[in-house]
Amino acid sequence: MRAACRYCGGEVCICGAGGSPLSGSHSVWGCCLGCGKYNNLKVEHFSDILALVVEAIRDNPNEAIIGMGKRPKFSEARDWLGIPPLTR
Repeated sequence: MRAACRYCGGEVCICGAGGSPLSGSHSVWGCCLGCGKYNNLKVEHFSDILALVVEAIRDNPNEAIIGMGKRPKFSEARDWLGIPPLTR
């Protein structure tokens, strides 16, 4: 989501959002790409924030991308590397 900077009118890259559908207080915050100033902006509808969250979840699903590997096993006769302790 992007918004207009209240200082220079440039584009603000939104980094965070918060609010409650019950309280009626909704806001977003981020930094202006033009002047670099921090902006805290009000959002009229909570559904605007919720739409961003739904889109982010859809675009970034929580999936395992690293496969399971072999797990090391400990032995009394050998250490974790598989080398007997007396040969070191």
